[in-house]
Amino acid sequence: MDGPFDLDDYVTELQEFIRQIGVAEPLNVIAICQATVPALAAISLLVSADEPTPKSLILMGGPIDARRSPTAVGRLAADHSLD
Repeated sequence: MDGPFDLDDYVTELQEFIRQIGVAEPLNVIAICQATVPALAAISLLVSADEPTPKSLILMGGPIDARRSPTAVGRLAADHSLD
C-alpha cells in the first residue's frame, strides 16, 4: 500500500485479513499495545454487520480506557483545558 496509513485503513485491513482467513469462528485474535484499538474496532464492526467473528479477542496493555491507568500524557491532557 502506498501513501498514508491511518486508523481507518488499519481497521479495514484487519477486517479483510479476518475475512480472508475464511473461517473466523475458530480464530483467536491477540492485540498488544497500540494494536488493541483497531482490533477492537474491526471486530466490533464485523459483529455489527452480522459477519463471522473470531472466537476470542484478547487485548493486552492497550489504551482502551486510558483513565484506568493514566500515563504522563493522559494526566497532562486531563489537567489542561481544550483552550
